[in-house]
Amino acid sequence: MDSQEPRYLHWSATMAEGGAFRAPKPWQLTENETINTFANWKSNVLYNLSLNNEFAQFLDTSWSKKSVTNRGLQDLKEGEEIKKTAVQQAIVLERMLGLVAQFVPALLRSEIIKRSTSLSWIWDRLRKHYSFNTSEVNFLRLSDIKMDEGERYETFYQRIIAHIEDNLLTVSSGLTFDGEEVSEDEELSPTAERLGVYLWLTKIDERLPSFVGRIYAHDLQTKSLKDIQPQLAASMDSLLADLAVQDEVKINFFRSRHTQKSRPSYSKYNNTDKPRLYTDRPSNLKAAQKSCLFCKSAGRNPSSHNTSECWFIS
Repeated sequence: MDSQEPRYLHWSATMAEGGAFRAPKPWQLTENETINTFANWKSNVLYNLSLNNEFAQFLDTSWSKKSVTNRGLQDLKEGEEIKKTAVQQAIVLERMLGLVAQFVPALLRSEIIKRSTSLSWIWDRLRKHYSFNTSEVNFLRLSDIKMDEGERYETFYQRIIAHIEDNLLTVSSGLTFDGEEVSEDEELSPTAERLGVYLWLTKIDERLPSFVGRIYAHDLQTKSLKDIQPQLAASMDSLLADLAVQDEVKINFFRSRHTQKSRPSYSKYNNTDKPRLYTDRPSNLKAAQKSCLFCKSAGRNPSSHNTSECWFIS
């Protein structure tokens, strides 16, 4: 094949010759997995298992522990004819469990093969191993999520949303709400996503929510906070730079006011030859001294107002 020929043509030719798309092989779980990496691993394992027709019946069903004969499975019949015996099913199940056990931490392999009763049991056992099983203790760990050095703002946001989504109330969680058992799995609501954006902003800088409320006041009249989140992530460095300039201007402004108040102004000496303080200044001089440090640093007209009157920091 010509080296200049597009790769997708070679892929198409392979498919035409009878080739098939193959999902990546499941990878070995480490001792330092996160909610996101575990979810990706779980999805990959489920997809690979679904490709084998023999494993299909075990993807959403349960079985007994290994100590039970044929793991409690019964013969599959089609009419009076036995389609697959319990022994045959148990052999296929053992093969599937052995496949999954290859990719879990070594300490859990034997437990998964001998004690598992469903795939959901396996996922829950792995979650407990990594201490992010569904519980209110794990939900409160939201406060521990911090932005890592060099992490992208969008990645940080997705970690927060993943934690919230992973702690939604489900029937299998065993938690009660308002004193009642959960009857259906909760979905991520729009308000929960908006709260996720708010938490994301506060964890980056506590001043960001109010600052964003002023800068994007017009957009927020018709859009939700979730709608402008991608725009916020893209311009976050600029927003933080503006906050830094605003703080610097405030500091310089208060310093200049303190200096002006503490500096004495003298009139002509009186008969006792002592300086006399006066505070009255001509109105035209006061008007001439109008200057906004913040607008000056931003390249805007600084002479139309004082810093204390600036809309951008009011």
